[in-house]
Amino acid sequence: MAIFALHCSRSVSRVLCLHSLRYTIFNTVSTCQHLVLVTMDEYLRTVKATLSGAVAKKQPIHVILGNEACDLDSAVCAVTYAYYLHQTSNKLTVPMLNIPQEDYSLRTESTYFLGKCGITQDLLHFRDTLDLHALHAASLLSLTLVDFNVLRGKDAGLVESVCEILDHHQRECIEKANVEVEIELVGSCCTLVADRLMSDAKFEFVKFMPILLYGTILLDTVCLSKEAARATQHDHDVIDKLEKILDEPVNKQSLFCELQAAKADISSLSSQDILRKDMKQVSGGSTHIAICSLPIDIVSFIAREDAGESLASLSSTIRVDLIVLMSLTMNKDSPYRQIAVYSKQQSTVEKMCRKLEECEEPGLKLVAMASCLGDVTVYRQANVTASRKKILPYVLTVLPSF
Repeated sequence: MAIFALHCSRSVSRVLCLHSLRYTIFNTVSTCQHLVLVTMDEYLRTVKATLSGAVAKKQPIHVILGNEACDLDSAVCAVTYAYYLHQTSNKLTVPMLNIPQEDYSLRTESTYFLGKCGITQDLLHFRDTLDLHALHAASLLSLTLVDFNVLRGKDAGLVESVCEILDHHQRECIEKANVEVEIELVGSCCTLVADRLMSDAKFEFVKFMPILLYGTILLDTVCLSKEAARATQHDHDVIDKLEKILDEPVNKQSLFCELQAAKADISSLSSQDILRKDMKQVSGGSTHIAICSLPIDIVSFIAREDAGESLASLSSTIRVDLIVLMSLTMNKDSPYRQIAVYSKQQSTVEKMCRKLEECEEPGLKLVAMASCLGDVTVYRQANVTASRKKILPYVLTVLPSF
C-alpha cells in the first residue's frame, strides 16, 4: 500500500512507499476484448514504446494536450484523461505537456507530485518530442484540449484536428460541428476529469489516479478555501467522491501544504526560471503581453538582485511589450495576492495600470505598494478571488486599445 507521509514542513521531501502492484481490467471497447496493463506507468511506458512505430506507420494518434502554462492541473488532466481514453478506445492516446522538455524542471509541483506517484519525466511527452503540425498535415491527428479551450499563435492552425474540449476557463472557442465541448467554471479542470471518470460505471480507477486528481483540486482551490472563493459546489462534491476511493485517508490541509511547498520551492530556479514557471502569452491588436504567476510574492521577487535584468531579458526573448506579474501566497493561513506591471515603456505601464485600476468585473481592489524597481509598478490586490483565470478575459478586451 502506498503511504503518503503528509504534513507541512519547510522541506518538500516526503516518504512514499510503493509496492509493485499490477492491475488488470477489461478494455470496454467491444473490438478489444483482451486484458490490458493498467498501471499508470505501464500505460505511459507502452505509449513511449509504440509511438515512434505508430508515427512511422502513419497510424492515427489522439493527443490530450494541456495548456501552455503547464501547471499541475494541466499535467494531471492530460495524463489521467489520456489513460481513461486509452482504456475506452482503440486509438493510440498520448498525453502531452504543452512545453518544451527542458522546461519541465521549472514545474516543481508537477515534478514532485507526479514523480511521487511513479510518473517520471522520461515517461512523459512534450511539445518538442512529437510534431503535432506534421501529424495534422498528414490528417493523422485528433486533439483533445484540457484546461484551455482555444489554440493561439502558430497552434491556431491545428484547430481542425480538435475533436474535444474539457475546460474550466471562460469560453473563447466558437461552436463547431463534431467537437464535443464541456466548459464549466469550476475551481480545477481536474474536477471535470474526475467527474467524467467516476460517471463511467465501466471504468476502474488505478493506483495513484485518485490521489493525483484529489491533490490537484486542493491545490487549485487553495484547499477549498472560502476566502479564496475558487471552489464551487461541484469541486466540493468531487472531492467528497474521490475521498471514498482513495487508497487511504488523507488530511486535506496537510496535502495542500505539501503541494504548496513543492510549488514554492524555487531553490534550484533562477529569476528568469521563476518568471517562465507559470507563464501565459496573449495578444490583442498589435500588443503582445505575458502574464506570469509567481510562486513567491512579487515584492520579494523584484528584490532579487537580478530581477530587473531577468524581466528585461524575458521581455526581449519572447518579444512582448509588457509583462503582468501575479502572485498568490498564504499569509497566516489566509490567501494574499499581489499584481504588478513591467515594461521598459513607462507609458505602456501607466496605461495597463489604469486599466487594471478601472477593472470592475472582477473589481481588483488595488492598493499601491512601494517598488524597488523603477520599471515595475506593484499593487496589493485586496480581492484575492480574482485569479489570472478571471482577469485574463478583461485583459484581452483592453489590449486592442493599446
